[in-house]
Amino acid sequence: GEGQIEQADAEIPVIYYAFDVLHIDGTDLRGSPLWLRKEYLARAVDSSAFVGVLEPIEAPPRRVFEALVAQGFEGVVAKRRGSRYVTNKRTSDWVKFKSQQTDDFVVGGFTQGNGARASTFGALVLGKFREDGSLSYVGRVGSGFRDAQLDSTRALLDGLASESNPFDEEPPDAKITSYVRPTLVVEAKFAEVTSGGQLRAPVFLRLRDDLLAGEIRADGGASPTPPSGEPGVVAQLGAAGNDALLMVDGVEVKVTNLDKEMWPGHGEIAPVTKRDLLVYYTEIAPFLLPHLANRPLTLTRFPDGVEGKSFYQKHWAQKRPAFVEPISIYSEDAQENLDFLLCNNLPTLLWLGQLADIALHVSLARAARGPGKDGRGLGTTYTDSRKKIEASLLNHPDFLLFDLDPFIAEKGSSVVEKNTLTRQGFEQTAATALWLKEILDGAGLRSFVKTSGASGIHVFVPIVRNLRYDVVRAICSTIAGALVSAHPKEVTTQFPKEKRVGKVYIDVNQNGRIRSLAAIYSPRVNPGAPVSMPLRWDEVAGVDPLAFNLWNAADRARASGDLWSRILDAKQDIKSLVDL
Repeated sequence: GEGQIEQADAEIPVIYYAFDVLHIDGTDLRGSPLWLRKEYLARAVDSSAFVGVLEPIEAPPRRVFEALVAQGFEGVVAKRRGSRYVTNKRTSDWVKFKSQQTDDFVVGGFTQGNGARASTFGALVLGKFREDGSLSYVGRVGSGFRDAQLDSTRALLDGLASESNPFDEEPPDAKITSYVRPTLVVEAKFAEVTSGGQLRAPVFLRLRDDLLAGEIRADGGASPTPPSGEPGVVAQLGAAGNDALLMVDGVEVKVTNLDKEMWPGHGEIAPVTKRDLLVYYTEIAPFLLPHLANRPLTLTRFPDGVEGKSFYQKHWAQKRPAFVEPISIYSEDAQENLDFLLCNNLPTLLWLGQLADIALHVSLARAARGPGKDGRGLGTTYTDSRKKIEASLLNHPDFLLFDLDPFIAEKGSSVVEKNTLTRQGFEQTAATALWLKEILDGAGLRSFVKTSGASGIHVFVPIVRNLRYDVVRAICSTIAGALVSAHPKEVTTQFPKEKRVGKVYIDVNQNGRIRSLAAIYSPRVNPGAPVSMPLRWDEVAGVDPLAFNLWNAADRARASGDLWSRILDAKQDIKSLVDL
């Protein structure tokens, strides 16, 4: 009765806080951004002593988190201001930050399992890298795994099998431990770290495929998007003369000719020196490296800057630093195994900058297994024969790719060349990209978009790796054909140059094993030092593709976060849609 309510109110006063509104006056607001839903909510709720609207906290996130935890709260929930409401589905647009003690660790091996886990593993053997690059053992984690995770994690471990112990000392139970290359990162919660540096009561939480193993340091842990790259390296570059020996993640990287001009000035954009290029690589590394990881590189080198002679380099037969990881791949042309390079750490990225590797071209396929069924059953041997490569991960890309290039001259001109940027040409390319998105949305396919760094636009559709390159290319051709049928006057897939004039060319031939494409955040050789920049789809129509360059791209990434950070989490299994 009313008496009980009054008594409860006196003993445990309650205030109702509304934090979101999904429908109002018959209007469905789920497709509206969060900030707009908040405005509707504020108008709809008549605040009082008992009812209020939960407002976002405008303060540095870490300060908010620490203050709330200090008051005994469990943690905080962070939401993207522009996020839509998705029913019955978890998305990366909102995340929980809990106060429980957790950290990220490198997997250096696993122990044999018993009983029901005899076919998978007993525990993961964990470590952290010291400042000198050695891997320190910190403990084992065997609890917290679901059955499906045991199978998928064992598949990842098998792909990283190694005969050598990666730890600086022999870990306990070495006789029942199988070692792996220390590239896999996991997050675990634990009760405490003992005085001897060992984890007490660790429990597995998740795989961290958004982190690189080299980031997991015993002197401070890691962050998915470190706020300012490696400031120590930037400081070294700022203080260095024309030549320097940089200390980067415990290793030495020799750099020379730091004052050499790589891009001349362009309008109001200042010239870019090799020092500036290396600073950019350092600052963008936390966002860039996950997109380069385990993808064979094609180097595009400009020893005398973008206005000098250049050359491509796919294979590397010369001496290289120990921190640069090679991958041996069979070459059909040479009829032998040749070394390609991988860029899996900051020292390698800076070494590539020293080589004047300006445009970072990477494969659409990775030489590494993913979680779950992604890539399961595919080989990790890329040598000795074409047959082995075709059955491997490197013949099964992570994406469908649509490369949109305008062949539209400046108004009043008849000169039409690829990569010639004109306002009319880019506007038509942007319109084509949005038409393409409509087709992809209609097929239920999520897509991601970036500028090429020149006149074009690249559209990526992340897919589960169970389709060969030739099948992927055929799918892209079919989708591109549908787009041409809908817009024949504006779009073409025809290769002859005379057929492209005045239209946007959709190139699907980049979907090939021997092809590569400028990576996200890669510099380009065009005037003004532009960068291939990820976009939100609502930016495409009005964006200036040359607005993003080496001077501001890292600032944009830090402000907005990496818009593609979860692209591999958005993989879609389209095999059932394909008539193989």
